[in-house]
Amino acid sequence: MAAPRALCSAVGHLERAALEPSHWPTALSAMGEALGARIFALLRLGEAGAEVLLPTHAGEHIEAYAQGDWFQRDPRGRRALSMRPDRITNDDEILAEGERETSDFYRDFAARQDVPYVASWRVGASQSPLFFSAMRAANAGPATFADRRRLASIRAHANAAAVLSSHLEKARFNGVLDGFDAAGKAVIALDRHGRAIGATARALPLLHQHFVETQGRLSTTDAFGDAQIRRALERGGEPAKAFLLPSTTGRGAVCTPIRNVSESAIFADVGALLHLADLSQAPAPDLAMLAVAFDLTPAEAEIAGLIGAGQSVEEIARDRGGAVATVRTILASVFRKTGVHRQGELVHLLSRLG
Repeated sequence: MAAPRALCSAVGHLERAALEPSHWPTALSAMGEALGARIFALLRLGEAGAEVLLPTHAGEHIEAYAQGDWFQRDPRGRRALSMRPDRITNDDEILAEGERETSDFYRDFAARQDVPYVASWRVGASQSPLFFSAMRAANAGPATFADRRRLASIRAHANAAAVLSSHLEKARFNGVLDGFDAAGKAVIALDRHGRAIGATARALPLLHQHFVETQGRLSTTDAFGDAQIRRALERGGEPAKAFLLPSTTGRGAVCTPIRNVSESAIFADVGALLHLADLSQAPAPDLAMLAVAFDLTPAEAEIAGLIGAGQSVEEIARDRGGAVATVRTILASVFRKTGVHRQGELVHLLSRLG
């Protein structure tokens, strides 16, 4: 049985990791050591497959599992989705009689990678829940009653830390998206599988105009663009490149995929952000910001905004039902307050507030 000191150390690491996501690899390693597991992993499972959150560099075992598409042939992985949350379960408890001997997963993968036994538990009841799994070597045998007691002694601490980290990550990325929305930026948030999970108000029209959903993933009509989105969703590697989203009704939009590059963002649902620049529309300045910055009246801010949007003095007068001379008078006041002398200079100034 693991020394109580090792279990206490693992609990301490978990408490730190809950508020300091970069400490999770250390915490998971301490858990595995305390529990005598060959590999102790944190996974997110869903109908689409298994995603290994930690350890991020587990070597041959994890790579072989992912590249060989073993999740679809792994009876303990697929059936784990029906496990009751927080109950520690051995793989033998979810296998049919004789299945271990007949399953190619156990005969091939588990035997070759020396992980024939696992004891795991589910955190939460969402469609893509988290799982803590202690993968055991053949010479260790299946988890005994004493092993399960050790798992139970640390389970509540691990669950609380994982849930808190998940909530903090979700709040952080919601704040990021809210910030882009407040700044008037067109940004789409994708989860790690490429599904759209959020968009700013300015991005919604572009989302429907330039993208389609293909098997749940967001895609474009451009193969190069799709490749860049996939690259942004990958961990590591070269950064994605910007690409043009063509349009039959305008100049299109430039899409810049931004990878969630933080190595500590283990629990984040957001895998990448897509920043869109609509080439068919000039950026609209924030009139409230304009008024505050230059002490403009509402009428002056409105006229300045219309000039920035490309309208002429005559068009503004006609649309407002006023005289051209009145618009020129208001515009002259705007020039004086902003320190510019020509409409071109005013447009350039307003572009910084777009």
